[in-house]
Amino acid sequence: MTTEIMWSRQIKGSGQPIICLHGWAQTHKNIEPLAELLAGETTPHLIDLPGFGGSPQPPEAWSADNYADHLAAFMKEKGIEKASLLGHSFGGKVSLCFAEKYPDKIDRLILMAPSGLKPRLPFSKKIQRMGIRVSGRLLKTYDKAFGKTLFADHFIPRFGSRDYQNAGSMRQILVRSVNEDLTQRIRNIHCPTLLLWGRKDTETPLEIGERMHRLIQDSTLCIFPHHGHYLCDDVGAHLMADYILDFLREEK
Repeated sequence: MTTEIMWSRQIKGSGQPIICLHGWAQTHKNIEPLAELLAGETTPHLIDLPGFGGSPQPPEAWSADNYADHLAAFMKEKGIEKASLLGHSFGGKVSLCFAEKYPDKIDRLILMAPSGLKPRLPFSKKIQRMGIRVSGRLLKTYDKAFGKTLFADHFIPRFGSRDYQNAGSMRQILVRSVNEDLTQRIRNIHCPTLLLWGRKDTETPLEIGERMHRLIQDSTLCIFPHHGHYLCDDVGAHLMADYILDFLREEK
């Protein structure tokens, strides 16, 4: 697997390398302000994950595991033997896969509202979602049989999430990611891990963070009562940097 197609930039810094992975439908620019604040004590590497920013789309519907393999190849290409990973949302999910699959290549794990576990829903919500999925499959079958576009014209605008509606050619990768559950793999992560979560997060609710904290033995969960999913918005980068630097300074 080649890494020539993945955009990256190293920020001049001092200290151990830290690789920063952005969330879904974002780019390195969303996490760059935080990386700049960490450069005094680390050497940040910014990446545009394949399919986002300056990196072309993967040749097929990659899983988060494929992205982790791509990251391992990137590290080898850059001569990085071991690094800490900083991942937000989807970038956090990729980081979780990497930490479980390549434990010798990771120093510490910093996760800002990562995906990776399916939210726990009340029974009524489960039934509702099941009905929506069945309806979607039936509409796709009807459209294919009769040459219609009801699914695209009516179903997606009404029931599709914002990410799903905007995913375009990346939609298959998004669907695969949403349906991946890393529960069993997360149990195998043993590196020091910092979980940063906003109590007002509606995309990856706090209950996911609490479960993830219980699954990762050597983890710390920090909850920010006034923040949502995008923890680095506004002055959030400065707050996150304080917690991250304190975590990186701790002895193992």
